[in-house]
Amino acid sequence: MSDHQTSAAASVLTVNLFAGMAAAAGARHVDIPWHGGTAAELRAAVAAALPRLAGLVRSEEHTSVLQ
Repeated sequence: MSDHQTSAAASVLTVNLFAGMAAAAGARHVDIPWHGGTAAELRAAVAAALPRLAGLVRSEEHTSVLQ
């Protein structure tokens, strides 16, 4: 497993950022502490880690479980 992949047991999830998000963040990726959850929880964690992305990370009604 590479550094950019994770499993449900992992404690850090690397989120790759592209185009406008990468430019706004000033980074190509962000490492998020993670033990599984919904897509909405992941978006909230990304926005908390990089507040400049809060406006770009929209929430949706659908809450897929990510592990």
